[in-house]
Amino acid sequence: MAVPYHDKDGHLMGILQIPEGQHSWCLFEYAPGQPASVMSEPQNFHFGEQIARIHQVSDQYTSPHFRGTADLDFLSKRPLKQIASCIQETQNTDFCFIEELCLQWEKHQTFEKSFNPGDGDAELN
Repeated sequence: MAVPYHDKDGHLMGILQIPEGQHSWCLFEYAPGQPASVMSEPQNFHFGEQIARIHQVSDQYTSPHFRGTADLDFLSKRPLKQIASCIQETQNTDFCFIEELCLQWEKHQTFEKSFNPGDGDAELN
């Protein structure tokens, strides 16, 4: 069984405020071993069929709820600000690495169209 880590205040779980609302989080240490099961070829085929059906149905679905657009701001800039607000210093090596990844992604990626969950797919170049 994987053991959860305590945060800096001694809690095993936390609440993260994201655009969709509050979400619980918990960080676990590595759990060695193999996946519980490996699917057979017929199981993989059936699983693939069901996922395809979900995609077909969801392409026709328009949510009555606001879902936000998964653009560069949603996928990179806002999460980076949230990460910065949760750590002690923005000079932290890990934060600097993530920030640099976001900047590189912003420079090299273009969105062919925006992505709204439940309303189609996004294409990234």
